[in-house]
Amino acid sequence: MTSCDVCGKKGFKNNKSLSNHKRWHNPSMKYKKKPINKIRVVCDTCDSIVFKWKSLIGEKNFCSKDCSNEYKKTLVGSRSPKWKGGSFCECGKEKVHNAKSCKSCWYSTIFGESNPNWNGGSSFEPYPVAFNIKLKELIRERDNRTCQGCGIKEEDSKRRLDVHHIDHNKDNLSPNNLISTCRSCNAKANYDKALWKEYYMAKVGGRNYAIHC
Repeated sequence: MTSCDVCGKKGFKNNKSLSNHKRWHNPSMKYKKKPINKIRVVCDTCDSIVFKWKSLIGEKNFCSKDCSNEYKKTLVGSRSPKWKGGSFCECGKEKVHNAKSCKSCWYSTIFGESNPNWNGGSSFEPYPVAFNIKLKELIRERDNRTCQGCGIKEEDSKRRLDVHHIDHNKDNLSPNNLISTCRSCNAKANYDKALWKEYYMAKVGGRNYAIHC
């Protein structure tokens, strides 16, 4: 193995590795860094100075991702590049293209008394004390722990079956008014209530649904 005659370092396997080492002893042979030719630009959000490569400079420039996100939040309505001509809701607010109303007015039609499925706020009323875990388990056992809507087994649904009130009256705890459903079928029963009531009543009709507490 060869050694450097300048610093005495040993362990070079060949002359090429020794030559590469010696270049660092000669300043004229060292690799020179290329000058950084970045361009000074101003952030369009916070007005701070930032240096960017020419290829990265666009119509809008930002110093950070946070400034970019803040600018994007302002691109609504007529300021959006995808704007196709605006219109206004009856309340005076600007609405999305082809929308019937603004978002605020639309929300007001699907919540509370404006909702077509409004049932007088019964969902906020508490359940009777007798509607307890013991009664629910008796209903589930009676229905063989199977959803009476879609037929899925309780073990396949990965959660306990719900016990649904067929007539949507929480105080009616008659066994013929209680039926086992999965979470999805229980949610579906809150829409087209008359249809689902008729369907589940037909399910329990003609059967012996008596339970023994």
